[in-house]
Amino acid sequence: MQGGRTENQDDWGFADTPLGFVLVVCDGMGGGPGGKTASYLAKNEFVAALQGCNSQTSPVDAAQMAVSRANDALYRKMDETPSLRGMGSTLVAVLISPKSAVVVHLGDSRCYRISNKRIAFRTGDHSLVGELVRNKALTEEQARTSPQSNVIMRGLGNTSNHVPEIEEIPYRKGDRFFLCT
Repeated sequence: MQGGRTENQDDWGFADTPLGFVLVVCDGMGGGPGGKTASYLAKNEFVAALQGCNSQTSPVDAAQMAVSRANDALYRKMDETPSLRGMGSTLVAVLISPKSAVVVHLGDSRCYRISNKRIAFRTGDHSLVGELVRNKALTEEQARTSPQSNVIMRGLGNTSNHVPEIEEIPYRKGDRFFLCT
């Protein structure tokens, strides 16, 4: 067992959409079978929502709608299956069009942009320790070893805040985006 879990609760997917190429990574929260189900549902619903958009839709609006659809799917599943109540998932995605990259995230799964062999962009964790680091109450090193590092403040399903952070950023030829849990 690695990372304190008996199963891998990560899921990922990619697709061409009318708005560009999307890559998404989700990580289940809460342990047990609920986390694995949550990440699978979130990934599928997020990608399907973007595939259903027309090419005139604003990428930022489409990303917001896709997150809402993924969150709604988790709640429907919890209503259908009481044993899954309390499940949740993080989500990080990048939607790449010829004009820009739209980065979407909730939770502590991250997106990095590597440009000119340097990390040029990194999403901020929506976690208790992430908030403490931003407020300078903890260092990044202390956050890595904190017993509260698994407390997620924003995510899909079992969190009180389902609002994604969405940022449209320019990129240059040769830039790379790296998504991880």
